[in-house]
Amino acid sequence: MALQAIRREHSADEFARLHRAFVVHLGFATGFAWFATLAAALRAPWVRNIRALIEPTAARPEATGSYLFSLPLLMLAALVCVVVGEDTMRRGRLLKNQNLEFGFAAVVAFVVFCAAVQRAVAVCYLGS
Repeated sequence: MALQAIRREHSADEFARLHRAFVVHLGFATGFAWFATLAAALRAPWVRNIRALIEPTAARPEATGSYLFSLPLLMLAALVCVVVGEDTMRRGRLLKNQNLEFGFAAVVAFVVFCAAVQRAVAVCYLGS
């Protein structure tokens, strides 16, 4: 019984370490995505359908504001949810191995970050 208590305590320490590292890295990625988006917003042509300027074959129109700011806002919402919902994340697990769980979350966050920066860069090239 004492061994189980020790394992739970070690598991909680491991979760806290992984959570802290994830929050720090997600915070830096969110900040950089916002920086890139704001820099692109200064150079962007503010039009109703920026997708047609970037991808002429795009079927769906999208305004400059939503094109630039949707993914950084998503990252900011995810950061707030991760910081505020630490206890909920600790109790509710999707996978048995928390290293895999945090790794999967990091991959998803990295893909969203890359998409946000790619959109900002595309708009910067368009504004040049």
